Amino acid sequence: MRAALPDANPSAYIGASTGLGTPVAILSIPLFIMLADYTIGF
Repeated sequence: MRAALPDANPSAYIGASTGLGTPVAILSIPLFIMLADYTIGF
């Protein structure tokens, strides 16, 4: 990223990706568990 945009602020894009990715990952865990239960049939 630094080579493409020399004035880029690394904390901005790292913070944005973490801030968006973490809640999505945490909220998707119960969804995947329900999908697995439905697929297996328990």
